[in-house]
Amino acid sequence: MRRFVAQGALALVALPLGAGAVPLAFDTSAAVAAPACSTPELTLAQKSRLNFVFTGEVTDVAVSSKNGSQTKVYSVAVESWWSGNVGESVKVASPARVADCGLTGVREGERYVFFADNERAGRLQARSYEGTAPARPSLRRDLTALLGQPTPATATEPAPVELDPTSTVLDSSAPPKLADAITPAAIGVLAGALLLGLGTVLGRRER
Repeated sequence: MRRFVAQGALALVALPLGAGAVPLAFDTSAAVAAPACSTPELTLAQKSRLNFVFTGEVTDVAVSSKNGSQTKVYSVAVESWWSGNVGESVKVASPARVADCGLTGVREGERYVFFADNERAGRLQARSYEGTAPARPSLRRDLTALLGQPTPATATEPAPVELDPTSTVLDSSAPPKLADAITPAAIGVLAGALLLGLGTVLGRRER
C-alpha cells in the first residue's frame, strides 16, 4: 500500500515535467517598484542650513511641461519662515518624476514644512532629499530648537526711500535785494574809507 502511495506522489511531481506540461508564468511587473531618488535624504542639521526653510499651506498644484520634461508647481500660502525671508505667498517647483528627486505626496489643502536651497525664475526649487514633509508639531519644535522662533510671513513691500541727512539742500528762495544786503557794519566800513580818502586828498593840497 505504501508503495502505491509513493508511486502516486512521484507521478504528481513528475506530471508538470511531461511533454504536454504547460510551465507556470508569474506576473512580476507589479513587484517592480518605480526607481527612487538616488540621493540620500539630508539630516535635520543639514536641512536647517538650507537657504529656504518655511511652513505653509498648499493652495494649488499644477504641472508644467518644457523640453519634454514635466515639473510640478506648488502654490504655497506661507505662514512663517526660519530661513529665506519668504513672503506671504510663494511658488515651489519640483520634478514630476520620483527618479528625478521630485516631491511626492504633497497635496492641496495640506500644511508642510518646505526645505529648498535654490531659486530659479521666481520659483523655489525643492527636491525630495532636502526633506519637505508634513508640518508635524515635532518637526516644527526641532527646527525651532535649531533656528529659533520662526518669523510670521508678511506681504513683500518695497522699502521706503530714506533721504541722506548729509545731502545738500538747495535754497530756491529769491536772492536778497541790494538795500537788504547793506548792513550797519558795511555802512561804517564805507564811511571810514571815504573819510580816509578825503583826508589824503586834503593833506596833499596843504603841501
